[in-house]
Amino acid sequence: MEKNARKVINLLHRGIRFTPTQPDVIKIEKMMLAELQSDKDRQSE
Repeated sequence: MEKNARKVINLLHRGIRFTPTQPDVIKIEKMMLAELQSDKDRQSE
């Protein structure tokens, strides 16, 4: 499953769209990565 997700993310980064009403996956990815980073920062304090 993770392998498939990586393939899809790579396609999205290259600008390939799957559906006309596709959500902004890149924005969601950035938000999730920022949240993970903030959680790591809180744990290290």
